[in-house]
Amino acid sequence: MMKEIPSMVSRSSNFSSKKLVSVVVLIERPLTLSDPILKLLESNYPTSRIEIFFAGKTEHLQKNEVYKQFHDWFKSVKTVTIKSAESIYTEVFPLTRGEICLFTGADCSPDLNWVKRMVETFAQGNHMVMVLGGIQQRRVNPHNKVEQYCEQIGWDSTGEISRDEKDYLASNQAVFFENGEVYGIIPLLKPVNIAISRAFLSTLSKSFTILNVLEKLRDEKLKLFFNPEAEIERFHSMDFKELDREILNDVRQKNAWLALNAKRINIKIHFLGKRQWSLPFWMTVNVSWGDFHWLNLFGFWNLVEFFNKGFSMHLGDDFWFTDEVLLLGSAFGFFSFKYFLPVLKIQPWSDFILWCWIRYRTNMSMFLSGLWAGFKFKCLYWGESW
Repeated sequence: MMKEIPSMVSRSSNFSSKKLVSVVVLIERPLTLSDPILKLLESNYPTSRIEIFFAGKTEHLQKNEVYKQFHDWFKSVKTVTIKSAESIYTEVFPLTRGEICLFTGADCSPDLNWVKRMVETFAQGNHMVMVLGGIQQRRVNPHNKVEQYCEQIGWDSTGEISRDEKDYLASNQAVFFENGEVYGIIPLLKPVNIAISRAFLSTLSKSFTILNVLEKLRDEKLKLFFNPEAEIERFHSMDFKELDREILNDVRQKNAWLALNAKRINIKIHFLGKRQWSLPFWMTVNVSWGDFHWLNLFGFWNLVEFFNKGFSMHLGDDFWFTDEVLLLGSAFGFFSFKYFLPVLKIQPWSDFILWCWIRYRTNMSMFLSGLWAGFKFKCLYWGESW
C-alpha cells in the first residue's frame, strides 16, 4: 500500500497567485465538448493570471463551442498553428508572456489544483527550472485490452521514477543532472504534464529541442523536480500501433541524447542484483541486459539444441533428460517466471496470457526500435528489460 505523500512545499498563496502562467495545450484532433481538457475550466488558480494557447495543425484548430467556453473564462486565449508535436516548445514559447510555461494535451484532464501546485513547486529555489507532474493513464474505451493494460501498469507514469528507496513519493526531492543517465526521464518529456520556467527557456537558442533542455540542466547543475501531486489523467487512445509509435519516439530521443554525450560504452546487467560499467569508447554503446534478454537467450539456445541434436537423437529420453537440455530448460523457465511474474498484478487473471503477450511485445518493440534507431545516430542502443 502506498504510504502517505509528504507535504510538497511550504504553500505560499502570495507566491502562487502573483505568477502569470502560460498553459500550452497540444491539439491533435478537433476539440469537442467531451474532451478531458475542459477540466481546466475548473482550475482554482486565478483565471486573470492564466493565458491559454491551443497549438496544433491548421485542420485541428477549428473554431467551435469549446474555444468559446475558454474565451468566456480566461482573459487570454489564442490558437497557434505548429508543424508537429515535437516543435510545440519552440513555436509557441516566443508568443507566451507567462513566468512559467505549462505544457499538456487535449486528451489530458488536469486536477483542479494542477496549475497551483505546479507553480508552487518553483518556490523551491533559484535552481528549480523544470517540473514534471503526476501522470495517470486512463482508458478511453473500457473494452480496449491494450488501454486496460496501460492503465494498470502506469504507462508513462511518473509514479515509479519519483519514488525513493522507502517507497515514498519523492515530492520533497529534486534531481541534479550530473551525468548522462536520464533514460527513465526521456519518455516523460512530451507535452503531457511538464512545466518550464520562462527565465530558463529564454537562455536557449530559438531552435532548441527538449534534449537541449536536459543538456543545459546537466551542464549548469539545475534542478528537475517531480511533483506527483500536480496530477493529470491522460485519456489517450491506445492500440499496438500507437504503442509502437510512442516507443519508437522515446527510443529515438534516447539515441539522440546518447549522441549528445561523450562516446562511452555503458553496460548494465541485472542478475541477482544490478551491475554496471561505463568506459570511454570509440563509439556510443548502451547495453542493458535483464530478464527479457536472458529468457530470449536461453529460449533461442533451446531451439538450437532442439534442431541440432533433437532430431538426430529422435527426440527420445536420451535427448530430453540430458544434462544440457535440463539445464537450458531450467534457465529458460526461471527467467520466464521472473519476467512474467509482475503480470499477476494485472486484472482480470483470465486474460493472463494476453497480458504476458502485451508485456513481451512492447519490450521486443523497444529492443528492435533501439537497434533500428541506432543506425541513424551511429550508436548501439540495446533496449532495457521491463
